[in-house]
Amino acid sequence: MKKIRQKSEGIENNCEANVRFYSKELEFLRSSAVKELHRRGYGCVAVEKPVERGDGSLVYVKVHAEGGDGLPNVAVECFCEVSGRVSGRSVELRRVLPDHGIVLVFPERLAPEAAKYAGCGDEVWLVSSDGEVECYAGGDVEGLKTHLRNKVMQRALQAREEIKELMREYE
Repeated sequence: MKKIRQKSEGIENNCEANVRFYSKELEFLRSSAVKELHRRGYGCVAVEKPVERGDGSLVYVKVHAEGGDGLPNVAVECFCEVSGRVSGRSVELRRVLPDHGIVLVFPERLAPEAAKYAGCGDEVWLVSSDGEVECYAGGDVEGLKTHLRNKVMQRALQAREEIKELMREYE
């Protein structure tokens, strides 16, 4: 595999001459997942890693991280929309990578819809528009359903406190 030296050290790209490029949103989700894996201590992270299905054909894993030092191997798949493709892709990854944890990544705007697929992955990550990653355990349907409501409430309470502070300042 050929190493890429860009913003993130340790990201590996597959050895194909043409790298697969996706929509800006999917690229953003993928780069946010790579950053989260680095934050968690993964040193060897590959993007678009080809894995053989067993019939000779290849399946490409959006982000693949090799474990070590107590960290499990992880396969990450990113989705810009919620559809039946989510569960199909999760099943396929579990079949070709049975010893890996499966992480499903969605933009946070899809949190309520992503809740339907909470049981398909070991973790579900929601990525905000500023690249922050919120992690939920697989099966945490309630957490995913209420994610946006809780975030809006938190921001409203923060704004309320800021307004109170400003009012005290100018009284």
